[in-house]
Amino acid sequence: MKIAIYLPIALLVMLTGCNTYQLVSIESPLNKTENSEFIHENDTFRITYTFNGWNCPINIYVYNKIDKPIYVDWSKSSVIIDNQRINYWNNQASLLAMINDTDINGTIFNDEKVSFIPPSSGISVSRINLKNEFVHIPDNFKHDIVNLPTVNGYAKTKKYIFPEMQEPLMFRSFITLSVTQDFNQPIYTDDTFWISDVIRTPNHPDYILNKPSNQFYLQQSTGFGKFLLATSTIVLIIAGLMATE
Repeated sequence: MKIAIYLPIALLVMLTGCNTYQLVSIESPLNKTENSEFIHENDTFRITYTFNGWNCPINIYVYNKIDKPIYVDWSKSSVIIDNQRINYWNNQASLLAMINDTDINGTIFNDEKVSFIPPSSGISVSRINLKNEFVHIPDNFKHDIVNLPTVNGYAKTKKYIFPEMQEPLMFRSFITLSVTQDFNQPIYTDDTFWISDVIRTPNHPDYILNKPSNQFYLQQSTGFGKFLLATSTIVLIIAGLMATE
């Protein structure tokens, strides 16, 4: 009976240690704050981009700086990758595309089509998770050894820095705004972003310190983890049968 109780717990503990992670940084020509937030600003509005979270979320904060409402039409706003558009607003709930021989897998969150922003206020949206698979890094790609700050001290790990024209992913964010509800005076923004570097580590992001706003996280099971995942179901079934005896 005790074996049946403790075996599933032991398997779960083992599985938690069978993942590897990528910490992926985004760069842009936009102005960047001390916390690595990207800012597009004029006299009418301020748009703030952050990417912190799982699977490359495009987090957008739009602040209205004037004394009358402004509007954002998300159905006429898009992410553009290799000249192909992915709208920020879509009736579909998933994203699967092949762009320039790269799999783009993620989620489109179905939300309001047009956002109304009153004076001196802002809205936060996270419309798309752009990527949920590891960034491909060639076996012979050069890397630096860096000290990654964690709750348990510094961990030595590999950091891959991509030179110009070798970025694994580049995209633009195109947003349509207006100071009129009928959008007869549209305002357009078009900002460029790219993956600048990748850190690969066995440390879960929850235990990593100093997370900048331009960094997102990806998770992948190791070979041993995939083996355990394939066999653990059978073992758990056996343990369940033992518990009933």
